[in-house]
Amino acid sequence: MELNEYKLLIEERFNKLNDDEKDSIRSLMGTSTAQSLAKVLGPEMQHAIKLGPIKKPMVKKRGLATR
Repeated sequence: MELNEYKLLIEERFNKLNDDEKDSIRSLMGTSTAQSLAKVLGPEMQHAIKLGPIKKPMVKKRGLATR
């Protein structure tokens, strides 16, 4: 398997994760765990996973807060 094929496979796997699983990975950003993973995966895999911001659940406002 070529490197580009592997990148596409990683990206496809990440995109198949549900939002909670993606947020779990995103929450690692800036931690020592993320730094270790980055060293292992290398710069070649940096763009394979598009890490956007963690999605915050929408909370419905109730009572006086709805105004």
